[in-house]
Amino acid sequence: MDINRDYIVTDRKKHGGPRKKAIRVLIPHHNAGVVSGQGLASYIKTTTRALSATYIIGQKGEVFQGLDESLEPYTTSNRAIDTEAITFEIANSKGAPNWEISNASFDALVELSIDICKRHGIKEVSYTGDKRGNIHLHKWYASTSCPGPYVESLMPEYARRINEGLKPKPTPKPEGDKMYKIQIGAYSVKANADKALKEAIAKGYKDAYIVDSGSVTKPSDPIKPAPKPVTKEYVQLSKEVTTGWRVYPLNKEPVVKNAIGSLQPHKFGGLEYEVLARPMTDLVTIQTRDWGKVNIYIGKETAHKIVRK
Repeated sequence: MDINRDYIVTDRKKHGGPRKKAIRVLIPHHNAGVVSGQGLASYIKTTTRALSATYIIGQKGEVFQGLDESLEPYTTSNRAIDTEAITFEIANSKGAPNWEISNASFDALVELSIDICKRHGIKEVSYTGDKRGNIHLHKWYASTSCPGPYVESLMPEYARRINEGLKPKPTPKPEGDKMYKIQIGAYSVKANADKALKEAIAKGYKDAYIVDSGSVTKPSDPIKPAPKPVTKEYVQLSKEVTTGWRVYPLNKEPVVKNAIGSLQPHKFGGLEYEVLARPMTDLVTIQTRDWGKVNIYIGKETAHKIVRK
């Protein structure tokens, strides 16, 4: 990950000095302003306020280090928690009331947090909605709405993605005495084969060697084209819909009185679901987390899009 370190705070009045405890907590903050990452990093470094954050993340996912990780940031209005926390100031992509952040910002926050956890021996993170977990919110420590409704709604997904990134990758087990060979080139000129062999060995392929097949054999059967990949149909629900998108049971008519709940695409920057079936015109079946398999109405007047992947 590319991290800009040109804006690290060094003024002793803007941080608490060396940490009193080991790092164990992550606290994402929102800036409450639609600004560039560089602008936010520059402000935090130059302001006379007693303010700092360990990292600053811009709308395009750019990352700036705001304070050395060994130092206690002044971010959460509570030194007891800041001394064991890595804090993040994130530039908003939209203003009040939801104070959204961009997908690029969220992706950068996740990637950076995974790296931090690995380096500081944090094996797992949890968001419990209170101080029992190790992902905390600013508003638990001060009279503020930070990190705003949108970022707060992302916290369960934030924890899930970090834990996914912390899982050890399985090491394939040897298959007895089997060996698999890979051919990386075929040449009709010996000098070209010798050159390729030297390049392969230089790259670390110590067991590379040349096989002289004696002659070139052309296939008698025509080469069949590869089959076209099978695509699936997805419905995308626009984030501009703020009134909710009703969901209906599979065995009932899709009318208001039969609705069993509603999806809220505006809270997540839009939603996307695989289309499992089309039971009738303008009605599709999808699998949801909260209501299982349901139907939703997607008439021409609704803000949706059908795509294939």
